Amino acid sequence: MWTTGRGSGRNGEDPLVWYTAYGSNLHAARFDCYLYGGRPQGGARDYPGCRDRRPPRREAALTLPGGLYFAGRSPTWGGAMAYYDPALPGDLPCRACLVTAGQFSDVAAQEMYRSPRRRPRPHPRPGHRA
Repeated sequence: MWTTGRGSGRNGEDPLVWYTAYGSNLHAARFDCYLYGGRPQGGARDYPGCRDRRPPRREAALTLPGGLYFAGRSPTWGGAMAYYDPALPGDLPCRACLVTAGQFSDVAAQEMYRSPRRRPRPHPRPGHRA
């Protein structure tokens, strides 16, 4: 994740960050399920989508040094999950999407099989009353 320096939280705006997609998220319709909600074609689950459903501010194609390896088993797809390893030989095609930090957080939650939700209340420090 890279921040742009713009939208730094001033005026109540979330900072803007680059989400870099590879593997199945290169397919725009697949990534759209994280943003807007829905079930990707061939998927076994519905995604609730981001709380902020605006489209990415920008998108860009890029490559990262390294490659993918596959491990584990995805409960959504039934096959192995893709992982990025910069130490592998080659160049990895990617798609970068400029989104808010809140959208990034919501996408990450859904990738980890969690639902986006409000930020938790801070826990009171020991010895203080809430």
